[in-house]
Amino acid sequence: MESTQVRRATRADLDEMTDILTDGFAENPFFAWMFRTKKQYARLAPALFRWMVDQAVEVGDAYIVDGKGTLIGRKSSAIAPEEHWNTVGQRQVRDICAECADNALTYFNAARRAPHHPMDTPHWHAEAIAARSEYRNEAVGIRLLRYNFKEHGMPVYLNASTPQNIEMYSLLGFTVLDSLKISETIELTSMWREPVLQS
Repeated sequence: MESTQVRRATRADLDEMTDILTDGFAENPFFAWMFRTKKQYARLAPALFRWMVDQAVEVGDAYIVDGKGTLIGRKSSAIAPEEHWNTVGQRQVRDICAECADNALTYFNAARRAPHHPMDTPHWHAEAIAARSEYRNEAVGIRLLRYNFKEHGMPVYLNASTPQNIEMYSLLGFTVLDSLKISETIELTSMWREPVLQS
């Protein structure tokens, strides 16, 4: 029987998490903008997601519902400082994303800046949440986030790329911080959730 429980991911899950993210974001308008064509998405996106999940397992946090969905991120204290990002991180993104690197770096650079991302307040940054396309209606992302809320008990920051996601995150207690327009047609909404004190 397939497990449907949220658990912490390990390096043994890197391939599955990469595949989930690649499938889950295949129709997402933000990633369609970043990679420009479906052919480029199929060729380049898996390597970017692999890079992201590898970092989450190494220095951050990664969660998985086997076969269905994944959540990756890290505490703000584990986000690479500007010097490392400017000298190492950006070069890695350029190597991975090739001809789509300018779009990828437009996002990654903008998402690091306040007021869009309040780095002066300790928090957990949810970098990517995805479910396989056939499980999108099973609230897999909600279960992953709720597991994270309970485990960390600290504010959570994320970016929403669609109106539907903004609505879903609002129901989980997130509020809108700012809007980040990264192209004429693409806008990301930064959202924040304070931990709920248990009575």
